[in-house]
Amino acid sequence: ARIVVDGTGPGLPECRKEPRLCWNWAMRAVADIGTPRAVGFLLSAAGSTSDADRLIGAAGSLASLHVREAIPILLARLDSGEDRVRARLVMSLGVLQVRGHTPELVSTTLGLKPDEFYYAIHGFRFLGDPSVVPALRKYVDAIPASDMRKLLMAQVNDIGVVANYQAGIEQKNG
Repeated sequence: ARIVVDGTGPGLPECRKEPRLCWNWAMRAVADIGTPRAVGFLLSAAGSTSDADRLIGAAGSLASLHVREAIPILLARLDSGEDRVRARLVMSLGVLQVRGHTPELVSTTLGLKPDEFYYAIHGFRFLGDPSVVPALRKYVDAIPASDMRKLLMAQVNDIGVVANYQAGIEQKNG
């Protein structure tokens, strides 16, 4: 993956123009391999890289593979200085359904700018915890009226509907 994206081998010249897209592609390709060695590579990248694109790609791939061992690694990276990274980490942790860490995910999300808040709240859909809705709704209510505010409010309302539906199914099955 590194020689393709960095252009140090017989790579894709397009990757020099769009390294973010190439790293995302490379991490997904590693995830598609799905072997323990591939998972180990992704875990190592998520825990050690200082490159935002590599971290985002590794986190997303680990979440799509439902690698529970990634949870402490991704939680430890929530203090990233970049909103973009924190938003994608919240999304990945939501996919991994880390309900025991809901307060940290909400706190991280409330510190994001609206554009990145949009990405983070997708993770709450997977998390399935309706308790997050009031705090997320309060954040969105504080945004000046705009199309972005309407979009975010619709997303937050959807989280409540999905979470309550999941809770109902769990109660019925329990």
